[in-house]
Amino acid sequence: MRHARRNITLALVSSASASPVAVSSSCLPLVAVIVGFAASRAAYTAIGGVRFDATPLYSYLQYADPVLLRDDFWRTVFHMHTQPPLFNMFIGAVLKAAPGHETAVFHACFLGFGLALATGSYRLLRCVGVAAWPAAAVAILYEIHPTTVLYENWLFYECPLAAVLCWAGVFLFRFLCDGRGANAVTFFALLATMVLMRGTFHLVWFALISAGLLLIRRGDRMLVAQSATIPALLVVALYAKHFVLYRETVIGKVYQQMNLALMMNQQLPHGQLARLLADHKVSPLAGLPIYLWPISKLQPYLPPFQATGVPLLDQPVKSSGAPNWEYEPMIALGELYDRDARVLIDKAPDAYGAAVWSNLVRCTAPADKVYPFSDPANRNAGRLRPLLIWTDRLIVGQWKRRGLGWCLALLLPAAVVIGLLEAGRRWRIGRDPGATPEERRRSRAESITLLFCEYNVLYVSVSTILMSHADQNRYRFSLTPLFLALLFAPLTRLPRLGNRRSQPPPLAPRAASARMLR
Repeated sequence: MRHARRNITLALVSSASASPVAVSSSCLPLVAVIVGFAASRAAYTAIGGVRFDATPLYSYLQYADPVLLRDDFWRTVFHMHTQPPLFNMFIGAVLKAAPGHETAVFHACFLGFGLALATGSYRLLRCVGVAAWPAAAVAILYEIHPTTVLYENWLFYECPLAAVLCWAGVFLFRFLCDGRGANAVTFFALLATMVLMRGTFHLVWFALISAGLLLIRRGDRMLVAQSATIPALLVVALYAKHFVLYRETVIGKVYQQMNLALMMNQQLPHGQLARLLADHKVSPLAGLPIYLWPISKLQPYLPPFQATGVPLLDQPVKSSGAPNWEYEPMIALGELYDRDARVLIDKAPDAYGAAVWSNLVRCTAPADKVYPFSDPANRNAGRLRPLLIWTDRLIVGQWKRRGLGWCLALLLPAAVVIGLLEAGRRWRIGRDPGATPEERRRSRAESITLLFCEYNVLYVSVSTILMSHADQNRYRFSLTPLFLALLFAPLTRLPRLGNRRSQPPPLAPRAASARMLR
């Protein structure tokens, strides 16, 4: 009995003395990512002269009038039809909470989003099997890239959206490893956040992920369903409200319609469009610029409009003088442009094909070669231009001002293929009866996390290439951490199945998950 007590005491002392060293060494890569973030932001601010750009608040069509967000908050966000409400709610909350100090508060919040993106990128790489220091190196290179800094200092939803997407993958992996309901609830809450922030992430996108997880986790279907209930209700309520108010199943449908029209107008030969106009195949709107303001110039083509009593819907311009795309006649205008665009696609399908090809090429362009960073007047882009030129050449492979980015043209498809191959390999390990329980559990979790990355990369890429007239390189920015996870997944820490002696003993599910995520 004495020997037993002595052995237990020695074990406890040795574990207590070893634990701080093990924990500290396992945390060093994450600490390096955080230190790299802090040091790079200080350098970009002090040496590079980068400052937070809050000017989009007053002019961007994605935002409601700041005066209405401040003084008529709830009614304004409730009646928005071109955007899901969450990011405008964030803007309105800052305007109400810190009048006169909005830019400083936005900057502080976006620093937090940037740190979440940096640490989330590292965590996601670890979740798909990349060893700690290689994962830290990739995350540091990503966080210090000048394009990442540009997006972090821009009042737009790309940076926070990228962070949310990263952490959704991380919490999916954690749930698959330990089966905890808290991780499942957080995962679905992050998915709902994306739906509430950007119209690209549709109700159907949320439903497909939920259905896939229910199918994969057959033994935990009740837990998955319970975890998804509140986020799913929020998403369904948002779309139900939008349908009741505007009879639309897509939030921001006007953008989809206008984008389709622009795709055709930019590629269709002028002579062919003139003939279609002369033959009355399309309305005169097909020959008018979509961004023609004031809207009074388009009034002859619009149905009669009666004021709704909601300032957001009744005012054609914002208090700043910028166009108000929440103006209710924009819904009818979008339908007219959409009708003409579909006629043009039917009459000139080759022009639509040319537009899709142009979008595909734009996917490989540097993410800084897009409005507002392509504008010579953009202060941050101007200060970082020397860095951007060389990173665009060496990393993206675009040596000319426009055209194909050869490195990305090779790496992006390669990432998709590598991710699929790695997901298949991990899934086979997860079903191998010769593997240890820890290997099977971890491999299945990594495989499904890789498939989650694949799904989002393909979903966003295909939808924006087929239905948006520009900015595919901007859309790609929020997917960059997922592309990195797919591309570097072969840098795995999984031991080979044949080398049993070097493997640690199997862990309990929660202990295994805790160790894997360090």
